[in-house]
Amino acid sequence: MSVTTGAFLQEKFGNMQRWLGTELKTPLMEGYPTDIECTYVAEKLHDKRDAIAERDWDIIYNELPGALTTTVDEIRSRGDLHDKFWRYLSLFSDTIAAATGS
Repeated sequence: MSVTTGAFLQEKFGNMQRWLGTELKTPLMEGYPTDIECTYVAEKLHDKRDAIAERDWDIIYNELPGALTTTVDEIRSRGDLHDKFWRYLSLFSDTIAAATGS
């Protein structure tokens, strides 16, 4: 049985949520998003893949759903979380690229 792109993204997003849940004072967001929501966010991030490569906080901040903006503020203030955070965003974008051939 093959895993869909949405299911893969949902799993990885859940991993990111758990990681940030242990690192931050506030949870990433309540509950887990659906595979469709994860795919939507990943597509939005993929559209801004240059900003991910450049680690441009401002551009990425504007692309994330409102529920994530407080979390991004917390991550941004913690340098020890930056590398892993950007690797997750790259993974989401790369997954969309592989699925769409773009």
